[in-house]
Amino acid sequence: MPALALTDHNSLAAAVKFVACCKDYGIQPILGSEVTMEDGSHLTLLAKSRVGYGNLCRLITAGYAHGGRLSPRAPLQALEGRTEGVICLTGCRKGRIPTLIRAHRYTEAQAEAERLRALFADGDLYLELQEDFDPDSHQTCLDLVALGQEIGLPVVATNNVHYVRRVDYITHDILRAIATLTDRDAVHPDRPLNAERSLKSAAQMAGLFAWCPEAVRNTVWIAAQCTSALPDKIDITPRYALKAGWDASGYLRHLAFKGAEFRYRGVTPIVRARLEHELDMIAELGYADYFLMVWEIVRWARKSGFRATGRGSAADSCVAYALTLTDVDVIARDLPFARFLVPGKTPDIDMDFPSEHRDAVFRYIIQKYGEEHVGMACTFHTYWSR
Repeated sequence: MPALALTDHNSLAAAVKFVACCKDYGIQPILGSEVTMEDGSHLTLLAKSRVGYGNLCRLITAGYAHGGRLSPRAPLQALEGRTEGVICLTGCRKGRIPTLIRAHRYTEAQAEAERLRALFADGDLYLELQEDFDPDSHQTCLDLVALGQEIGLPVVATNNVHYVRRVDYITHDILRAIATLTDRDAVHPDRPLNAERSLKSAAQMAGLFAWCPEAVRNTVWIAAQCTSALPDKIDITPRYALKAGWDASGYLRHLAFKGAEFRYRGVTPIVRARLEHELDMIAELGYADYFLMVWEIVRWARKSGFRATGRGSAADSCVAYALTLTDVDVIARDLPFARFLVPGKTPDIDMDFPSEHRDAVFRYIIQKYGEEHVGMACTFHTYWSR
């Protein structure tokens, strides 16, 4: 297959890793998401471009803002003005149009298709066909093709992949049983009926849709419309504003030795050697601006009366201790700097602020460095076998 799309539910969290993996194997990555709408239905959205990726991010954000962290729901009006560069597929069996068709509400299905067509650019809306051998899946595909012919919308065959190989169905089913709080032998609408959600080959897909070859051809056509949505190693890190005559490494060195004088009541040879080693490494790897930005943010927070303290691996840095970002004496405790920063490792300085003042800190950072240079990060859980 020349291309592969990843469409996690209400998430783009795997985008960077997915793009890197596709590049390693010579596959064109297509970034997308299966977005849950306000009524609980699904839409499959694909980013055609960088602009489309940005709009997709905004749509997902709107879903979480509207429905909450545990049940994101994007209102239909959130699509207005956010569809440039986005291809819309009408969704799996939980899509609104397939759901209406299965209920024999054909007029409403047609009206929904027209409503979506008004929101997306010409050629960016497709009726999505999935053959997973559920009792009504083939008839639904036939009805979707008939609808497309009647109102002039193209169809596309997709593979609703939830695991790679058929044998992985058992593991997937157990995870779905856990998610739905059901026993292995119990039936639940959110548990799969069979092992058809594995990654099928191009030949298998062509065979499944031999009765509608245009649906298979359109997958290649859609891939051809999609370009790289992520920048390729573009550094968007802002630079710390300095007075004339200073560079970032020099100013960081000045602050570090000044801070060490205060912390240690004088710079001993041991402290000096440790600072020199760390500062050389920080300068060599290009993180002087980063240290200065964190120092500036913490300084502003404390001036504003907010408590701030660092934790994690940054506590192994004598420079961080000298800048009062952390409060652990790395010299007295003989802590290795390599745990925090070595070539090939991207460092991060974890700072804690009181929860009631976090929004004020966010606003300050955005105001100072610009919203195009500031982002929210999160952590999330993944399942692995022992």
